[in-house]
Amino acid sequence: MKIEKIKKQIQNLILRIMSVFMVFTLISHMHVHAESTTITCTNVPGRQVYYVDGVAYDTPESHFLRADGIPAYCIQPKIPEIYHPIGYVGEDPGWTKMSELDQNIMLAYAFFGYGFDGERTDERYLAAQDLIWEYLGTTNITRATIDTTQKKNEIRSLVEQLHTMPNLQVVEYNNNVKEGSFFTGEIDGNIPVHVINTNGNLANFDVLVENGTLVDANGELVSTVVGNDFYVKVAMGQQAKIRFINKLLYRNDEGGENQIIYRSSVNQDVIKAGKLHVDSAEINLHAVGTSLNLIKHDVDTNLQKPQGAAESFVQTSYELFDETAQTTVGMLNIDESGVSNTIDGLYYSHQYSVKEITAPKGYKLDAEKKTVLFNQLPSYTNHISLDVMDDVITGKFRIHKLFVDKHQSALATNEQGATFTAILQKHIDRFGSFEEAYQHLSEFTPKEYAVITTDEEGIAESGELAYGKYTIRQTSAKDSEMELLKEDFVFEVSRENQPEVKYEISNISKEYYVRLVKKDAETNEIIDFHSAGFKIKDADGNYVVQRVGERSYDTFQTSAKEDEKYPEGTFCVAQQHGTITTPLKLAPGSYTIEEISSPDGFTRETQEIPFTLKQENVVNVDEDNNQYITVEVRNNRIYGQLELQKKVEEYQSDRNLVIEKSLAGIVFRLIAAEDIIEPIHGNVILPKGQVYTEFTTDENGYTSVEHIPLGKYVVQEVQTLDGLVLNETAYPVDFFAKDDVTATIHHGLTITNEITKTEITKTMITGSPETPGAKLRVIDEENTLIDEWVSAYQVPHKIAGLTSGKKYTLHEEMTVDGYYYADDITFTVNSDGTVLAVEMIDKPVEYLIEKVNEEGKAISGVRLQLKNLSTGELVPLPNDGVTTAEAFQLNNLHAGQQYELEEVEIVNGVHRASMIQFTVPKYNPTTSEPIKIQMIDLTVDISLKKVDEDGKTVAGAILEIYEATQNENQEYVPVLDENQNPKLVHRFITTDEDIYDIGQYVKGGSTYILHEVEAPFGYELMDQDIVFTATGTKEKPQLIQAVDRKKKIYVRVKKVDAEDYDTVLENTEFTLYHSDSTIAMDIYGRSTVGLTDKYGFVDFAVPYAAEGLYVMETEAPKGYEISFEKYEIKHLSAQNFNPEKPIELTVADEKEKDIPTGVGIHFGVWFCVIGGIIGIAWTIFSTRRIRK
Repeated sequence: MKIEKIKKQIQNLILRIMSVFMVFTLISHMHVHAESTTITCTNVPGRQVYYVDGVAYDTPESHFLRADGIPAYCIQPKIPEIYHPIGYVGEDPGWTKMSELDQNIMLAYAFFGYGFDGERTDERYLAAQDLIWEYLGTTNITRATIDTTQKKNEIRSLVEQLHTMPNLQVVEYNNNVKEGSFFTGEIDGNIPVHVINTNGNLANFDVLVENGTLVDANGELVSTVVGNDFYVKVAMGQQAKIRFINKLLYRNDEGGENQIIYRSSVNQDVIKAGKLHVDSAEINLHAVGTSLNLIKHDVDTNLQKPQGAAESFVQTSYELFDETAQTTVGMLNIDESGVSNTIDGLYYSHQYSVKEITAPKGYKLDAEKKTVLFNQLPSYTNHISLDVMDDVITGKFRIHKLFVDKHQSALATNEQGATFTAILQKHIDRFGSFEEAYQHLSEFTPKEYAVITTDEEGIAESGELAYGKYTIRQTSAKDSEMELLKEDFVFEVSRENQPEVKYEISNISKEYYVRLVKKDAETNEIIDFHSAGFKIKDADGNYVVQRVGERSYDTFQTSAKEDEKYPEGTFCVAQQHGTITTPLKLAPGSYTIEEISSPDGFTRETQEIPFTLKQENVVNVDEDNNQYITVEVRNNRIYGQLELQKKVEEYQSDRNLVIEKSLAGIVFRLIAAEDIIEPIHGNVILPKGQVYTEFTTDENGYTSVEHIPLGKYVVQEVQTLDGLVLNETAYPVDFFAKDDVTATIHHGLTITNEITKTEITKTMITGSPETPGAKLRVIDEENTLIDEWVSAYQVPHKIAGLTSGKKYTLHEEMTVDGYYYADDITFTVNSDGTVLAVEMIDKPVEYLIEKVNEEGKAISGVRLQLKNLSTGELVPLPNDGVTTAEAFQLNNLHAGQQYELEEVEIVNGVHRASMIQFTVPKYNPTTSEPIKIQMIDLTVDISLKKVDEDGKTVAGAILEIYEATQNENQEYVPVLDENQNPKLVHRFITTDEDIYDIGQYVKGGSTYILHEVEAPFGYELMDQDIVFTATGTKEKPQLIQAVDRKKKIYVRVKKVDAEDYDTVLENTEFTLYHSDSTIAMDIYGRSTVGLTDKYGFVDFAVPYAAEGLYVMETEAPKGYEISFEKYEIKHLSAQNFNPEKPIELTVADEKEKDIPTGVGIHFGVWFCVIGGIIGIAWTIFSTRRIRK
């Protein structure tokens, strides 16, 4: 009873231990499934105690959480356990109960926890968990086995490092990049930008520069940032971005891509660790360069419109000069609004100057250079609008007013208090009358009108008046009884440094000097550089001849700046520049002026100019107080006109890109070949080497320039079309007056440009001409198709008009069969018009196709087929695709296309190989050897084993193998030959060999029928034909076992008395043996031991044994001696396999002659006796044991 009790106790204890073990096992691998998320909790041994809101939480162990295998951290310390495997749902990380700062800090703790720098320990995990709990208000966290203090300090330090961002300063702009902020600025692409981190070293950050280059202070390339500053260079027009990524963010690969919060109504909320996405500082730099334009002002009014007669500042031009590079940048031309065009792409670091080349009409030329510095610009702009000022040309007039007292005949006295008003004619025309304009004097500038009053001397003098014509009118007198001057008179300011004009006003009739003034009809300026000659005719048509002293003058010549000698009878006074005053006065009357010679550069006025001298109240007064009347004669300036025709050289080509487009856009410059002198004052208006103008061709290549000042020039082509070679020849053109009546000097010029020439040829790698048919194309840098064609035999393709200096790519779009695609060739067209030869070399495609077995031996006789999968066409193969010992050599495959090699016919003894698909490399492979394709046929390995039902080899069977096919019932039947006999594959006779190789006679994958024609003697034919498919290989051989069952041999033994054969003996034991003396088994598997019946017969039915059988008497009947003779079974025939005709044997025994002595006691009796003794002994032994 005690033993049973102990057994039961042990069993209960084992059950309890197993139950506890199973419980712990389940707890430690408890899974919480939330849709596709699995929360896993693993226990960390050691008691854990902590406090939340003063409440103690005591757990026997700590927990290590994972979400989908990624470390996760509890964010609900008040729920210390995972109670139920339910209830988890994923939420977006926008946690409703926590601020963004709280979220970021906890995510950082998780990131620097388990897995950071490869540290995967419980201590690291629990340190991060403790920091999260402490941040959520948990205190006094203690554990029995793990102290996380050190790891927590490490994690806190890392979080602080992550929080520390670079404090960057872009030195050139004095801008700081604060934490969490970004700087964007426009910079000069000519100099490196210096960036400094004022907040420590940049070694903790990866500095990534996009669309810019790291350089040193000298602009040389560097690969990395060293120290706390660096330089960046940005190409003009590019926008660069510099990013600073904290290297800590690369050091934990344990987490997922994102942090995810998992919430549960009954379990802990957890956060899954993941990568941190912390914004870095960023600098954006845009290298836009600087730009400049001009704003034109009048120096007096500071307005963008002129004073005086000019309508606008148009035609004012300035030259912009790069003082740093010592080159002219371009021209700034003022438009009607007073603003010039803008020139951009200027360098921030360069110094420039602006100089006025052409002053506006009516203004003085400003010869002073103005310096432009961009490096003093504020950081918010990269543009300067420069104000430029000009002084208007001014002049003055003086009036001497006389009147005749009616009580004193002809005695003229000075008149005091007479007021005169002068108004610019432009304003009179604008308002429609002098009276209306007078009402708006306050709207005019002080230099556009004058109101003056005579003093006691009768003198009144105006202030400086702006360029233009003025109408002067007496607007009041000292008292109302004085009569006002009835006629208006005109004052004109026409040139710089014009002397004061004096007027004497009275009503006394006088003779007058006549002053002839030669003016330019275009500008109304006095021509004082060259002289003009005049004759005066009176009303009767007679020339006026004035005699002064001994000389008579009939020709009056205006003076010039240079002394000239004139013919006899010509009157000229050198001091009167551009004018001539008659030496004597003329009486009032009608006259005409005939111009007999014009100033150089002007046409002569061919029509006579009438004028009338009449009683005038207002006359001009010269410096000597002489009264004169002015007669103006205006001449038209002679100009040149250039007509230019652009032509392109003739060049035979396959494609001419130039003639396919217009010739518009070719730019020429007309450059002074000498100082160009204007013919009015003889000033240099265009210094030698300066550009007069730029002009551009139209679509037909035609262009012209009109209104060209006379002089020597050269025409220079400065910009041509893409595809043409810039013609750098300077073509001289001269414009000089032919006579004094031709107003325009015409000059025609034809300039021919060479065209760029490119010849493209394709050759084989051997240098031989290539087979034609390759499709080629040329594309430019923007991947625009320029030309495409199909190559021809030994004929280069000529392209005319590719842009010189531009990169082009020759690309083979489609090659011909048997050649690889050539590599793209990048080329640049010669800029001098010489032929550029581009040669594209093709390498032939060479393939070897080998047909071998697994041992690498060639297989002949199989038929292969090669198909081009890209086109669906079959590729011709040598020998019609039938393999020989030599590999197929192919050179007709198309590069880049896919092919399929298939074995369509095989030979006996091999399997059909799988189809091989391959793609011919598009471009020339690195190997110089032909590419080898090896198709392997596996050897058919099929063994036949002919055995009987005992597994012994059967020799002498005649077998045949037929090809098989399926009939309408899907049954395999032999394929019939033309005689309707089964199509024989192989016939053979089995031998004593165990295995017979039939794989060499069949084709892999085909189905065959194995038929037994004749079985060996003593054997039945196979039950049925064997259908088999040849699948065996060397690696996986196939075995076919054909079984011939043995026929049954029937044997009858008859036992008789030796003395009397008619006396049969019953109960005689006979045994049937094999030739090796083993007892044979009958057809039922029993031993062939039998007793004769009452008729003396015993029958045996045994399987046929080719090695032979014999019968022996194994126990004689009582009273007879046993026969020890072996009775062999010989000379079998087919009838012995019939139970009706057994093999019959007769055995005779002789009677015993001696009295029995007991020796012959049956063995069974002795067995019984011995058994009984043993039984009695065992009974006695057991009885004694029980008693004990």
